Amino acid sequence: MRIDQQHPNGTIMNAIKTYDELADDEKARIGLPFGDTIEDYSTYRVRRNKKNELRSVVGANYSSKRKAEIASRANEPDIVDAMNILYGKGKQKAEAVAKYRASGIDEKQVEAVFNPVRKSNLLDAYLDQQNTTRYQVAKQSGIAETTLMNAAKKSRAIDINTKIIIAIAKTLQKEPGDVLNELIMTEAHRDEAGDQA
Repeated sequence: MRIDQQHPNGTIMNAIKTYDELADDEKARIGLPFGDTIEDYSTYRVRRNKKNELRSVVGANYSSKRKAEIASRANEPDIVDAMNILYGKGKQKAEAVAKYRASGIDEKQVEAVFNPVRKSNLLDAYLDQQNTTRYQVAKQSGIAETTLMNAAKKSRAIDINTKIIIAIAKTLQKEPGDVLNELIMTEAHRDEAGDQA
């Protein structure tokens, strides 16, 4: 046990203990972050007030096994690395690319998964997000494929004909206003990514 704070009356107010050193009431009061277990810690911080009333018992230091797990995960790519690939520059982007390559994933695959908007045009990008195609819209709504092909040349949602939006809404079983809103969001995301059609 390591005593960090002791009251003049002799009460130990702040101490670091191993699990075996904890009293039964202290073991019953252990509070750990969600997902952590008692085995994840080698020591615990015990806090009491000057009346020796138990205030809290929390994990203090990770066990060597848990430290090794954390260290190994630090080298695995995560969502922050994905965002650095999509939007980062310089050193941040280079480090993220290196992490993904070390794990056997190419940065182009990351871009395809995390930014499906990067397609040749707005309409196809939106339809791809909805797991459908121009052909399916034409088939289910009765609108001509050439009309959809012309709509695919539009780079702004507001320029896509209402007839097209209604046909897409019918195919997706959505309200036309929802489709227009989603097209606008797709356009905005594409523009933020600097990949305007």
